[in-house]
Amino acid sequence: MPGRLLGVDTECSLMTVTRTQRVSLASSPTSLASLLIALGCATASNAYATTYNGTPANYLTLLGGLVPGDTLQLASGTYNGGLPIGNLSGTQAQPIVIAGPTDQSAVFTANNCCNTVQFSSASYVRVANLTLDGGHLDGPFGVDSSGTTHDITIENLKIVNYDGSQQTDGISTKAAAWNWIIRHNTIIGAGTGIYLGNSDGSDPFVAGLIEDNVILDCIGYDMEIKFQLARPTGVGLPTGDSRTIIRNNVFAKRSSTVGSDGARPNLLVGAFPPSGAGVNDLYEIYGNFFYQNPTEALFQGEGNVALYDNLFVNSAGDAVNFQYNDGKPRNVTVFHNTLVATGNGIRISGADTNFTQSVIGNAAFAGTALSGGSQQNNVTGTYASASDSLNAPFAAIGSLDLFPKTGQLSGTAVDLTAFSSFDDGLEDFNGNVRTGTHRGAYEADGSNSGWTLALSFKPTSGTSTPPSSPAAPTVSLTANALQVPAQGSATLTWSTTNATSCSASNGWSGSKSMSGNQTVGPLTSDATFTLTCTGAGGSGSNSVDVAVTAASAPSAPSNPTEPMPPTSSPPAGSGGSSSTPTTPATSSGGGGALDLWWLCVLSLAALRYTVGHEVERPAAGR
Repeated sequence: MPGRLLGVDTECSLMTVTRTQRVSLASSPTSLASLLIALGCATASNAYATTYNGTPANYLTLLGGLVPGDTLQLASGTYNGGLPIGNLSGTQAQPIVIAGPTDQSAVFTANNCCNTVQFSSASYVRVANLTLDGGHLDGPFGVDSSGTTHDITIENLKIVNYDGSQQTDGISTKAAAWNWIIRHNTIIGAGTGIYLGNSDGSDPFVAGLIEDNVILDCIGYDMEIKFQLARPTGVGLPTGDSRTIIRNNVFAKRSSTVGSDGARPNLLVGAFPPSGAGVNDLYEIYGNFFYQNPTEALFQGEGNVALYDNLFVNSAGDAVNFQYNDGKPRNVTVFHNTLVATGNGIRISGADTNFTQSVIGNAAFAGTALSGGSQQNNVTGTYASASDSLNAPFAAIGSLDLFPKTGQLSGTAVDLTAFSSFDDGLEDFNGNVRTGTHRGAYEADGSNSGWTLALSFKPTSGTSTPPSSPAAPTVSLTANALQVPAQGSATLTWSTTNATSCSASNGWSGSKSMSGNQTVGPLTSDATFTLTCTGAGGSGSNSVDVAVTAASAPSAPSNPTEPMPPTSSPPAGSGGSSSTPTTPATSSGGGGALDLWWLCVLSLAALRYTVGHEVERPAAGR
């Protein structure tokens, strides 16, 4: 009902309700706001969205009162009280945002008491543009989670001095977590840069996106995702097949110092559950630059992994090892990587022989170039011979160039069909479309027009601001028949893009793969089938209706007496806009529709009175 009725704006009258007044209106489940929502005459979904300006003096007070759609914009300054984000949840359409200036001049200092940014039972929250300074303390993490968390975004943080011990983490999850995005962060010299999942495998990290980060010179891992035991139930974790994507990051470990817990790879990914939910989950790891590790391999993996379009340089050890750590390597596909290492190039050992391990189209120059797996269309050579094929494989950062020399690393085109199911399996390290003629991470030779390798953000990240949000999932869902007889069935077929997990609702249920088909029935009545898929860019859904035909019924009377539905406009003379049609009278007297309309009008008027006479109360605290 657009327009102003009795002085109240029916579309956005609640937009001007103050934060303290809002507390009163929302405190009772039978409040006028709830009544208006139930009647369908409430305000738009972003009615309460507000931006609050936070300072070191007031931010904790503001933090406790944030609701979906709110933004807490932090000013430059030093914040000594940490950032406790407990029982705070936005929605998919209206996340809660806590952000500093893009130059990261809102600085949070660590305290011995607690982790600097602490999530606890939170969802749909984005934290961005902060500096976290660990002060070299042994204990507090930069970012941590406890209690179930999902749909959390950590973006454009600078995390420094969390190096009190190898056990001190820059970013960590210690409880079930899914649909996290960790993007465009810098982590320097932490005990462990990113540590996702619990050490005993009990609290999995699922369906995450880790992209465009720079992680340098950590004592232990630059990043580890822990192995997973059987998935806990009843907490909301995805139960269908999902993917965790690790792309366009820089992982460097230049120091030969070994921490008290021993040498660690730059990146380690652990096994998925041996059975049940998550058994077919996949790590896709591509477009990353791995640079130096004098004491361990650059990468170690197990479980289900697609490793492609990466660059590896290690002048003092191994590049890639797939081996048993907490589980065996299973479905492993290693393709189109360029590796220069004095030790192993690509080694696969101890794999589960019931699954396939493929090594295809790589360029490996190493002490032992390839070992294990089914090997096809690779180019191999010794470590010293890398300079015969690559422009400058032994140069320092700034001049390092792993692009093929003119006429090198090309040959008969590789069939790319097997790679089309991966996120960017048909593109090279620079994001160019592949033809299949080149081996290694680049689909060209001669002069590299792409990124000059550096220990800084890859160009996809931008230079001073976080990258744009990833594309939202799309969902295609069709039925082979839109009408079936009673007790009949239909076959549903679906496909998705940009999705990591899918679930069915309405006429069917359960987690679904990213594409497939399923027969539904026998059907006894009309049904709607909905598929909702979630990915790094949010979620998307699609529905299809299947009607059930029945025996012919007697025809309806020629003059039905049911009332006509009202339009969205008020009746003539009620004070609404004169340019819109009035609600038509009904053959039954029009009482029901008009009574409902007037109930909305009177309720809005009462709401206006309530808001105007609300007693001011202090804002909610921590």
